[in-house]
Amino acid sequence: MSVKNEILFFFLPWVLLSFLAIEVQNHILSSGDVPYLVYVAKIFFAGGAYGKDIFETNPPMILYLYMPIWIISKITSLEVTTSINLYIFSLTTLSIWVSYYLLKQIIKERFVLFFVSIALMFSVLIIPTYQMGQREHLFLMLTLPYFLLAVLRLENKPVNPWFAVTVGLAAGLGFGIKPYFLFPLVFVELYFMIHTRRWFGWVRIETLIIAAILIIYLLSVFIFQPSYIHVMLPLIHDFYFIGIKEPWVDVLFNDVAIFCWVVFFSYFFWTKSFLGNILMLALGGNLLAWFVTQTTWFYHLIPSLAFACLLLAFCFAQLVTIKRSLFYLLAGLFIFYLPLSYTTYMMVGRIAEKKESSLTQVIQYIGSTPGPRSVLCLSYHTTRDCFSLVFDTHSVYASRSPFCWWCRGVVMLEPMSPLLQEHAQYLMDTIVDDLNQQKARWVIVDTAIYSSVFKKETSFLDVFLKNKNFRDAWKHYHYSITIGSYVIYERNA
Repeated sequence: MSVKNEILFFFLPWVLLSFLAIEVQNHILSSGDVPYLVYVAKIFFAGGAYGKDIFETNPPMILYLYMPIWIISKITSLEVTTSINLYIFSLTTLSIWVSYYLLKQIIKERFVLFFVSIALMFSVLIIPTYQMGQREHLFLMLTLPYFLLAVLRLENKPVNPWFAVTVGLAAGLGFGIKPYFLFPLVFVELYFMIHTRRWFGWVRIETLIIAAILIIYLLSVFIFQPSYIHVMLPLIHDFYFIGIKEPWVDVLFNDVAIFCWVVFFSYFFWTKSFLGNILMLALGGNLLAWFVTQTTWFYHLIPSLAFACLLLAFCFAQLVTIKRSLFYLLAGLFIFYLPLSYTTYMMVGRIAEKKESSLTQVIQYIGSTPGPRSVLCLSYHTTRDCFSLVFDTHSVYASRSPFCWWCRGVVMLEPMSPLLQEHAQYLMDTIVDDLNQQKARWVIVDTAIYSSVFKKETSFLDVFLKNKNFRDAWKHYHYSITIGSYVIYERNA
């Protein structure tokens, strides 16, 4: 492809979509999970231990991946939120450029390459919307080159060994973020074994690097963070998963998941190719990961939606090239209506939310109050209730728990066995200790009721005030103001 065509078909769309993605990030509230995990990464690398200083449900890999953000912030003196965006958009650039380099070797038809490249940029830059930088988004960016390199391997095209090492390193980090991210890896490598008809058909430079990283990582958790295995995993098993599971009818009939499944099964009616096969396997593995979580959280579907868009773009672009019919082009664009409309809706909604939401008003209230700022959040939501606030108001987060992920499980399991009571008491004591020792200036309580989860009306304070130690610590706080569903308590002078 000539330099002129390269600029027109790749560089210009990349610049435009990157600009759009950056503008969206500048006008919305962050997801909360990303700044929170960046905050945890700082504690972790300062010697913090799971179950003592950190009560995070994710294993340490994501903390390793977020640590460079603190390095960027320290070296450049940029604010943490700015460093997050700089780091994430640097990764998106590398992922897109490397993936495009591989696509050029796989796809020879110029129109097909252009259409798939646009889908690639859309998937990495636009689909995540307000979940930019989430664990699923990082997984997508780090592993995309691995899936495309697998196609080159199947086509027996030459691959630079050092390039394969680099792709393997990135993919190993991506697959290690969450255990169920391994599903698409297993599917693709089983395909290699079937295609080559050899037990060791999966053995390549990049897969050996991935295996080495995963083994070293697992050993490092047992050696350096054994409390994650012995303390956190039992607590997560007892209280976390039961609290986040949603009804299967909601999971199965989620509109985005249905779109992904339709694309997956439709591929069986298309002309088969190595690129299509790998994209389908990656899509199937990520959909399986989605169902394992049994939640309808959008960011869990980011990889599935991305691979569905890539597979759909590849198949329809091929059809348009073969049939040379405007009808098929319009049909393909029409099918893309759902991901396009959904992401547009999310963008517009999140931009409006930043202007009008109760959380924005809480941020303004805390930020306009003189004096030192420290907060603790009691929330049914995730970190989103507190960590946009923490970084936007330059506050200290005065607790080891970003939100009470265990509280939903405690309520749902009442009455509890003696062992569960002991575990629940241990978690309750951490909140009490934080109130007594870190003395948060404000405690922000989200009073939103989730009847579909709890089957009964329950507030955080209903649960916590049953504990005598919490009642003693709570005497130091008085009601300050209610903003939407947020009730703010301030520590007595």
